[in-house]
Amino acid sequence: MTQHHADIFQRKTKRRLWPFVLFLILFFGVLAGFGYYKIINTDIADIFESNFIQKQMQHYVPEEYKSTLDMLPALLGFESPKTYLIVFQNDTELRTGGGFIGSYATIRVTRGNVEVLALEGTETLDKNTPESWRPEPPAIMKKELGVDRWYFRDSNWDPLFYPNAARALQFYRAEGGVAGEELDGLITIDTQVLETFMGLSGPMTVQGITFTKENVTETLEYEVEYGFAKRGIPFEERKQIMKPLFHALLKKIGVHVVTEPEAYIVTMESLAKEKHIAVYLTDPVAQLEMEKIGFSGKEGDVTGDFLLWTDANLAALKTDHAMKRELRYDIRTGEGGPVHVAEMIYTHTGTFDWRTSRYRTYARIFVPEGGELKEVVVTEKNGSVQTISPERAVIEPYGERVSFGYFFVVEPGDERRLAFIYTIPPHIGQASPYQLHVLKQFGTDAHSLTLSLDFGKNITAADPPEEQQEWGDAAYRAETDLRVDRAFRVDF
Repeated sequence: MTQHHADIFQRKTKRRLWPFVLFLILFFGVLAGFGYYKIINTDIADIFESNFIQKQMQHYVPEEYKSTLDMLPALLGFESPKTYLIVFQNDTELRTGGGFIGSYATIRVTRGNVEVLALEGTETLDKNTPESWRPEPPAIMKKELGVDRWYFRDSNWDPLFYPNAARALQFYRAEGGVAGEELDGLITIDTQVLETFMGLSGPMTVQGITFTKENVTETLEYEVEYGFAKRGIPFEERKQIMKPLFHALLKKIGVHVVTEPEAYIVTMESLAKEKHIAVYLTDPVAQLEMEKIGFSGKEGDVTGDFLLWTDANLAALKTDHAMKRELRYDIRTGEGGPVHVAEMIYTHTGTFDWRTSRYRTYARIFVPEGGELKEVVVTEKNGSVQTISPERAVIEPYGERVSFGYFFVVEPGDERRLAFIYTIPPHIGQASPYQLHVLKQFGTDAHSLTLSLDFGKNITAADPPEEQQEWGDAAYRAETDLRVDRAFRVDF
């Protein structure tokens, strides 16, 4: 690449990334509950409305993002105040839609300036739920958690973000959340967001406690579960450390967001693409703009075969921090036709302690509509196998898909495998070309994905291509990870 072409590429990249700079300004104000510009005694409205900034935005924002730019003043409350619900999902206690909702913040943005209306643990909201509000929880949740109703903290039960966000807003309003009827949207983040930005900012000490990228999640969990009592803090205020921690984080990195945005832009793009942050706005036009810049959490166009494996930690403390996962997907072609096998290998690397227990998960897979479960197979570390009939699993329709679920336990130090064996309609599984989408569960890390797809007929091309030594037979093999959603195509 010549220097001339490099310069052009760099300019195009900066133009493409400008919408993320704009969103970063909103995001960081939301994250901490007050704007960086307040810290330096500057009104964000003055910054946003300056002729210089306006000209810079118009110059650098490409045409396809001009509508995002035009909408930004409204999102920042320049036309009328906007109210947003910020949901903190703890992915060390994984739930189907991300992580256990342990805390939340409600903020109002007026002309770019942010006012914190509420910042507390979800137990405070849930315990004040009106007696008349009693939505029926999913059966497995009711059984394993012993709850008498479906609470806000458990609202992210769907595998997809949009229905979870809509339900969270509904439950928040119904439980009497502050400014519930005024909410204009929801932003969800998990511990990966906190750890990532702590890594960019460097260590910091808050209330005598030192936080680093490596310890921030565990240290924060310990403080709100046990440490607060040792420091003489009342139970009702056990999560008070969150606000000064986020304040310190914002103060430390706020300057860099504006003066050196590239590193943060790349980071934000990655966090959104990897499903650690997502935005849901009640205005459908504004939500389309979030889709355009990649922050909506919405799955892309999916055709052909489909697989999404989800885990829901039900009463297993924060044990997901100790769980290693390996997903395998096979197609086995025999005389009776192709059979599909989705298998997860769970390795529990922890021991019993204050945040770690036996792993209790409600595992579900989502596959194309018309899929039929044949059996569930549990394989122990010693090789022994238990076959479970479909009648003992939970089979439920889900839009144009169907889910198969099974409750599963892994002891500390153990390894167990759980496999769902099923068929899918021939017009999907035997189509030419064959297309497969494997979606990542919100909140999970980049666990491995291994494919071994035997079609019983010669393969002529594939994307991504196989390793050359695998060419020339009827099977497609691939090893990758689920850091992001993955798509595959096989031609015959």
